[in-house]
Amino acid sequence: MSRYFTDFPLIKYNSVPVRDITRRTNFIKENLSNPFVFLPYTVKENERPEDIAFLYYGSVNYTWVVLLANEIYDPQNQWYLNEELFNELLIKKYKDVSGKTGYEVIDWTRNQTILENILYYEKDGIAYSPSTFPTIYEANMLGEFVLDENGYKIPVSRTVSSDYTPVRIYDYEFQFNENKREITLVDKSYIPQIEKEFRKKIKS
Repeated sequence: MSRYFTDFPLIKYNSVPVRDITRRTNFIKENLSNPFVFLPYTVKENERPEDIAFLYYGSVNYTWVVLLANEIYDPQNQWYLNEELFNELLIKKYKDVSGKTGYEVIDWTRNQTILENILYYEKDGIAYSPSTFPTIYEANMLGEFVLDENGYKIPVSRTVSSDYTPVRIYDYEFQFNENKREITLVDKSYIPQIEKEFRKKIKS
């Protein structure tokens, strides 16, 4: 990545010259409109951007191409996480709301016997929040009361209709992370053009 930052202009920060890394740009997709320039790639377990750069481009100096081709500016948070890092994220993110610690947090995020870990319900590709999804009522001696057609109270409990699928925290976070596996690589034959266009644009 060091080669990437050398092309950023210098600015003053607290009277100290530093690289202006805010000059981020999606120059690759702006300048290369040909869809055949981009190749699909699935990130493997434990594979990092620099690994892919070395594997495909022959040098870790092209890690920045891998990242910018996918509009990734914060690899720590935007790159695919392996199982260990994914579990650490869940524990850190949901320990307070779950009231659990360690791996008990992970168990809580996917516990199918509770409602607190449901983010939304899904039906036909549409998401419904727990407060707005349609419900049906079933008789239950300990449930809420509704009035029948004669005005008598009937004890009921709210039950989600079976064609609505609950999406729990673990399901959501897992799929969100898995989606990060699918990236695109710029065909290596375009690297000289990419470097030229990048230097021109980043310094403009």
